[in-house]
Amino acid sequence: MDIARHLTEPAEELLGDFRAVVINGPRQSGESTLVEQVQRGRGPVITLDEPGAMEAALSDPVGFLDGQPEQVAIDEFQRGGNGLLLALKAQLDRSDDRGQYLLAGSTRFLSTRTLSETLTGRVGLTELLPVSMGERVGVHETFLDGLFNAELPPTPTTPLSRADYAELIAQGGFPEMLLGPTTRRFRATWCESYLRTVTALANVEQAAEIRRPELVAQLLDQVAVRSGGEIVAAPIATLWG
Repeated sequence: MDIARHLTEPAEELLGDFRAVVINGPRQSGESTLVEQVQRGRGPVITLDEPGAMEAALSDPVGFLDGQPEQVAIDEFQRGGNGLLLALKAQLDRSDDRGQYLLAGSTRFLSTRTLSETLTGRVGLTELLPVSMGERVGVHETFLDGLFNAELPPTPTTPLSRADYAELIAQGGFPEMLLGPTTRRFRATWCESYLRTVTALANVEQAAEIRRPELVAQLLDQVAVRSGGEIVAAPIATLWG
């Protein structure tokens, strides 16, 4: 099942404005699918998940980029490391053509200072969030636009029950959750595994300078249980002295 993402059109517009565009977002939020959708009729998609492509990018990043066709998309760009990043900067500095590259990768890499310092002013960044309700049912949401225009949203023809709302919340917005088994075991295990991965020490240390990275998972728990109201930092900070 291929879920059409609303960010496809804005990403295409950014490619007409910037030399390169980076798709950023939480892991497993559907970056690869969005890249495929944007590239239809535009150019090929190269993923550094493929061992041959990754080896070429690591061993000869300049040659790797020079060997790519125009308007190429490079998925999992972070696997190419700093060498590929510097090669990309040099390539973008040689030409001011718009839409040369579409890049996607993990939030861990795309939030690092190295990327922001190297590519500032050269790339357009766009944030991809998990799948929205509108994307799930194939319609464009107009609720916020209606509020700003003082228009009341239409009343659903078939009101949802509490059970319906509970199921929608349990499904979440990550594609794997939407398309996977509907069992409670699968959903609980997937969410727990996801949190363990993104709060792992190695990932936290590469995303930011944090004095006590081993406490990130506990901090996330505390923020989550307070999600129904305004987050006040002071009482959370006292939990760890």
